Amino acid sequence: MRAYPFFDEALLIIAEQISAHWGPAALTSGVIVRDSVGHLKFVAANDAESAEDPQTLIKTLQQVLGPYARADGVLVFADEPGAARLLAAKDRLFVDEGGHKFWMIDRRIVGAGWLSEPVSTVAVPPRVVFASLKGGWPFNCIDRHRRRSRRPREQRSGR
Repeated sequence: MRAYPFFDEALLIIAEQISAHWGPAALTSGVIVRDSVGHLKFVAANDAESAEDPQTLIKTLQQVLGPYARADGVLVFADEPGAARLLAAKDRLFVDEGGHKFWMIDRRIVGAGWLSEPVSTVAVPPRVVFASLKGGWPFNCIDRHRRRSRRPREQRSGR
């Protein structure tokens, strides 16, 4: 048996552990965040003081997730800085996988954009541009030269 899960198994493993430790209601009320390099953390909707034995859950998550557990904290509570913003994020996805239902924010660089509707590439409203080309620098110089040479001799010699 391998020591750590594969990338695609890590999300379900964190959901199973939180559900087993705190129950499905805690899993559904919080949000799992996957960062740009694939590390996972769970943002709980409750405060650290009201949580039941968080240190055991943190150790368990670090052990079972291995390299997929965030080094700066695999478990964050609602009273910590930035947690409220993550819990209310509009870009979170609802996931129903393996009998577990939970919210997830996927911040990987490739992201979950493949789930979104395609964006139209046509600019609305379409624009029409009218342009004209006028004689530029070389033509103006030639015209001036011709005009000078057509002046009467008195004007050309400066008399």
